[in-house]
Amino acid sequence: MRHTRKIGLGAALLGAPGCLFDPSSSVEVAAGTTDSSGHSASGSGASGSGASGSGASGSGAADGGAASTVTTGAGAELDTAGSTGPAQCDAPVEVPIVAPAVALVLDKSGSMGSGLFNLWDHDGDPQTPLQTRWESLHAVVAAAAIRFDRAMNLGLVLFPATWATGTYDEGACPVSAFADVPVGPRNAAAIVAVLPPAQATSEIQGATPTALAIATARDELQGVGDDRPRYIVLVTDGAANCHIGAPDGKSLLEVYDPDVLPAVADALAAGIPTHVVGIGVDDFVSTSAMDGQPDKINPHAKLDELAVAGGVPRDGQPRFFDARDEAGLRAALETIAAEILDCTVDLDAPPGPDEIVEVSVGGRDFGATQVSDCDITDGWRFTTKERDRIALCGQACADFRVEGALWLTRCPGEP
Repeated sequence: MRHTRKIGLGAALLGAPGCLFDPSSSVEVAAGTTDSSGHSASGSGASGSGASGSGASGSGAADGGAASTVTTGAGAELDTAGSTGPAQCDAPVEVPIVAPAVALVLDKSGSMGSGLFNLWDHDGDPQTPLQTRWESLHAVVAAAAIRFDRAMNLGLVLFPATWATGTYDEGACPVSAFADVPVGPRNAAAIVAVLPPAQATSEIQGATPTALAIATARDELQGVGDDRPRYIVLVTDGAANCHIGAPDGKSLLEVYDPDVLPAVADALAAGIPTHVVGIGVDDFVSTSAMDGQPDKINPHAKLDELAVAGGVPRDGQPRFFDARDEAGLRAALETIAAEILDCTVDLDAPPGPDEIVEVSVGGRDFGATQVSDCDITDGWRFTTKERDRIALCGQACADFRVEGALWLTRCPGEP
């Protein structure tokens, strides 16, 4: 049985623009905690890749009567003469990370698909053929879902729904009341499977019921039911229509939906910011025409308003991520991922002041030496005198954003 969010009257569009220590012994544990909602079992983390941090290495005579030393990852030698054995580093331990929950809200309206006026120059090369915005979006979202599969709990909401029509009526405006892919760990394969094909035609049609899609994403993220950070990432190529309660067909499709701004504001009030990405959105005031897109509004300016209401606008102008080609779209999602995946990590059980700590991320060892400048150096450093927070820098941060997990090895300091 189909569960949909319905508009009051209905009418919609056919393809009009704007619709949118033995490191090898470490065992990785999925980052995050069990989701009490039942549909996201745990935070994501790298699987099957052992940490390669270098711990203490014993040296000296083989028999217990001879003096021996232990060289720590920081280079300090500990005298263990007379002891029952060399000082030992702890086994590498994964630091619990709470993976953020992210709902991808993607426009599959008619203007994202085929049609003489719907194609775009995806690569800035006049020698290559134009392609649909959906083909670009499919490629970029599929790659991003795979790249961040371990670090984020992802979900998917398509709008309009997969059964939307290209007719000039309410058939163009449905949105499922439930996420197409519920938010959860390791969802990349499920998301790629549910996306309409890159070169789809009949599946990419309908109007731009953005407010309804935001409401579905908000409900899905609120259902996650734990304290993990939650975000919406909205990607659309135009202005919202399909207003609930529209008195007639023209009002349904030719009038900008006044509910979309409150929908984004309501999500923010619930602790769910919305990142807004425009894909080939023109900066002009639309004319009055029976074309299935809102009349006498500037879709570029409307997305600016939406980005501000979402709580995480870009610095400068425009306030939304304005992708003019496929590379720009890819860069927008990478930037949003970097904002969502913070490279500072809190430690529930901070090391003592004399303990030596080694850090590794995704099987790459970043050693026991803290970096002095996080902006230009690969590595890590404590950011508090209590040693209860670590900042990952450079390559360590980049690896963490993919793996969503890090390991610490603790070694005794100098006596």
